[in-house]
Amino acid sequence: MPADKKDHTYLSIIIPAYNEEYRLPKTLEHIANFCDANPFKTEIIVVDDGSTDDTLKVIEEAKRNERSIKIVKLKHRGKGHAVKHGMLEANGDYMLLSDADLSVPIDDVHYLLNSKPRPDIAIGSREVEGSQRIGEPPYRHIMGRTFNGLVKVLTGLKFQDTQCGFKLFRKSSTQEIFNQQKTNGFGFDVELLFLAERKRLTINEVPVTWVYGEESRVKPLQHSLEMIKDAIMIRWRYWVGAYK
Repeated sequence: MPADKKDHTYLSIIIPAYNEEYRLPKTLEHIANFCDANPFKTEIIVVDDGSTDDTLKVIEEAKRNERSIKIVKLKHRGKGHAVKHGMLEANGDYMLLSDADLSVPIDDVHYLLNSKPRPDIAIGSREVEGSQRIGEPPYRHIMGRTFNGLVKVLTGLKFQDTQCGFKLFRKSSTQEIFNQQKTNGFGFDVELLFLAERKRLTINEVPVTWVYGEESRVKPLQHSLEMIKDAIMIRWRYWVGAYK
């Protein structure tokens, strides 16, 4: 790990945001404090997914106080689309996906960075031993486990938690999977992991602490159905050779 902030960018933090004017200020403050407290050079990339509220204004205000913030403006096409463009803009050796609500504390990235053996991708998990889920309603957990089981059947992935919004990618070995990514919605995580396994990239599932937020943008039933459709499309694209 670099010991001098004057070195090249070590960590890029990508935050997809859609109508997040209320949650983003606190999140960006926490992340800016994290960047100041660590010896390596970090950039913060906030991707505005065509928000209709004052999200963009909030990001621009934060940028005045934190020069490491980069803004990517997009038309609204979904979280997956926003993540893809944020990752392709990143300069860091490692690229962290973090949700706008910071449901996983930003300091937990050290668990991903220090995961052994050092993988191409380290995914935060709410299910493996050592993880914590705080405040989650039982019905949400049941729906999540049901979706995970269907993902395993449809894609062959064996991970216990594909949907936690806290994932770390080594840029040098994962850039190609973002170029191939086609899923714009919430099923993008599954597609990226599916593509990574096909390329024989190493993936570690790392325990993190996850705090449920009442203001979550996830609509459990609607988004679960959409993600199942995405998983079916991923398998179909692979069969017809669409990933090239």
